[in-house]
Amino acid sequence: MKNYLKEKSKPLRLQLLKLGIGNPIKRRKLQLACLINDLFDSIVAYGPFKGLQLVRNSSWGVTDRASMLLGLYEQEVLTSLFNVPKSHKIFVDLGAADGYYGIGVLVSKHFDQSYCFEISKKVRRLLLKMQN
Repeated sequence: MKNYLKEKSKPLRLQLLKLGIGNPIKRRKLQLACLINDLFDSIVAYGPFKGLQLVRNSSWGVTDRASMLLGLYEQEVLTSLFNVPKSHKIFVDLGAADGYYGIGVLVSKHFDQSYCFEISKKVRRLLLKMQN
């Protein structure tokens, strides 16, 4: 298993600067996020998207990964999403980012089809990678 913290070393240093390297709470949050990512090998372990493989070179914030992997990310959105009647078979994700919702709803089998729209070409390539 690759060490996520080492893999992200250069971007991580930039993120540490943004987070305020002198702030021990923010630094620890980032360390824990990387540790949890390594522990679960970037695979969501709990919640409705259990089994979803997150991409390693995510465009999303490193510190959000831990809550995603633990199934705790944006609980209010997940609750609303899973209150949608099963008769709705198609999910449309505008601004799909890394596909957490767009691909996640397929993993959970709550929707039969998902259409993800994202402005960034780099992120669209990541979405295609996640699809497979």
